[in-house]
Amino acid sequence: MEYRIINADKQLRWMRSVGCIDEPQNGQPTYFRGIVQDITERKAAEEQIKQLAFYDYLTELPNRRLLNERLQYGIDLAQREGNQLAVLALDLDRFKAVNDNLGHKAGDELLQKVAERITAQLRKIDTAARLGGDEFVVLLPEINHHKDVERVALAIITELSQPFLLHETDIVNIGTSIGISFYPEHGDNPEILLDRADIALYKAKDQGRGLSE
Repeated sequence: MEYRIINADKQLRWMRSVGCIDEPQNGQPTYFRGIVQDITERKAAEEQIKQLAFYDYLTELPNRRLLNERLQYGIDLAQREGNQLAVLALDLDRFKAVNDNLGHKAGDELLQKVAERITAQLRKIDTAARLGGDEFVVLLPEINHHKDVERVALAIITELSQPFLLHETDIVNIGTSIGISFYPEHGDNPEILLDRADIALYKAKDQGRGLSE
């Protein structure tokens, strides 16, 4: 049995108990015989492995693996409930210039701040994921109208067009383009929806940055 306790130093610890119960005889009390182990470090290691498996190390957003799981769940839910789901693919304009001119540390800081700004525009049931580099995907489940998705996309575009302060001294301006796909309009599985959102993203970039379905 695994459980948590608060020790004398008011620290939360994970414990594991293994043993057996001696059945009472002749009115004697019941006894538990076994061992108790502190498994706090093991639990921390397991949590770290889970974090690395499902989350981006830099931004702490879900990675592609977790995104695909949530996307499939969202599709299944939409099928049952009869509603829609949207996938937004976006990348950053002028991100390479930030890396080249200010260094990769500044680029990493920018990605972290971009992740925060994207997440701030979303509901609790939505998902923002980082696929790598400057590529992000937003999953919007349980939607009823395309206009609701367009409002979110435009809010993200507006927010990312505002200046970013890096290293407490450098002000940079970037931007983003967003491609959108919808379930069931554009596909009924994660791979197709992600591909269609990517196609729409490149279309938006060809049109001069902005928004495209």
